[in-house]
Amino acid sequence: TLFRSPRAVQFLAAKDEKYQTSGASFIQHTCFQEEEAKNQVRQMSGIEKLIPLLRSSNQNVQLASAGALRNLVFKNKPNKLETSQYGGIRESVSLLQRTTNPETQKQLTGLVWNLSSTDEL
Repeated sequence: TLFRSPRAVQFLAAKDEKYQTSGASFIQHTCFQEEEAKNQVRQMSGIEKLIPLLRSSNQNVQLASAGALRNLVFKNKPNKLETSQYGGIRESVSLLQRTTNPETQKQLTGLVWNLSSTDEL
């Protein structure tokens, strides 16, 4: 199945945080359901757009971005390597130290756990 909405990746670069949250949430849920969507998001530069959103001051953006990245890297080595290449591990650990939101902490912990299963990282 093709990733149905390249617009979701475009939303990640929007100025409006509601669009950022919406795009990241769509990616999170689609990548949970469809394995091929993970590769398509990477090919559309979605990972490099998601990682800076972990620095957002908006908790909804942080949560949605962490969840999207968590699902993108699950059992997908190319996505794990790209997440590392764009500073995703550093940004995840940094946000984990700053956030007090338990749901964001859960997503970030899952993300770091998923990343840890690759020897190169």
